[in-house]
Amino acid sequence: MRNRFLFVTLLLLLASSVASAQTLSTAKEYFDRANKRAEAGDQAGAIADYTKVIELAPGDYSAYSNRALAKKKSGDTTGAMADYNSSISIKPDYSYALRGRGNLREAQGDNVGAMADFNKVLAANPKDGFTYFDRGSLRNTLKDYPGAVSDFTNAILYNPSENESYYNRAIALKASGKVKEAIADYDKYISLNTDNTRYLADGYQNRGIAKTIIKDYAGAVADLTVAIKLFPEDAVLYTNRADAYRKMGKTALATADETKAASLKK
Repeated sequence: MRNRFLFVTLLLLLASSVASAQTLSTAKEYFDRANKRAEAGDQAGAIADYTKVIELAPGDYSAYSNRALAKKKSGDTTGAMADYNSSISIKPDYSYALRGRGNLREAQGDNVGAMADFNKVLAANPKDGFTYFDRGSLRNTLKDYPGAVSDFTNAILYNPSENESYYNRAIALKASGKVKEAIADYDKYISLNTDNTRYLADGYQNRGIAKTIIKDYAGAVADLTVAIKLFPEDAVLYTNRADAYRKMGKTALATADETKAASLKK
């Protein structure tokens, strides 16, 4: 399930919530440099600077949240969780920390905790498209497909630039038996990803599979052929096209694709 953590940029641009006027300037300098370091990929440097901010202004919940993200990227998930908890203890309704903790909890298999965090964000901000996306992804994982469709619909409404919502909603629609609606979402997804070869191939592949389900075998073959042209070494694409060919009664073509898939898997 795709889940790209699109809130990273927003986190890095947050202004430091430093309470003390006396230390604001120095803490802000560290905070700003930490953001720049994190954005440049220097997570160790960012962590050091966020730590300095916290020393100067212990109540800075945004520094805890941003340090949590840097720690997560560095592989320190235990430290990241502790920092998210600290941020939330200072500001219980801080949506960036709640969402970050929710994503981390989901990654660690705590789906109940993740859902609770996402729900809390949306209760406070019912127009948060990013969190609808995250909760929709979790609901897909939990096979709550009607809930996922609802969340991705809201994600599209409030954050229309996130084209992954169409892809993930299509997954939920197809799983719900609404294959034609899923195909419409794949149509939209493909139209929005003409400059990204991998995503474009994924769109054609999944639309091809959906067309096979509704017995539009010619359409399925056409889509899967496009995907194969984009990624000719992907064995799964040949297997999927072979399925469509076989259901069309084109046994020789199906066998050829199956042979090609087998050779690529060696």
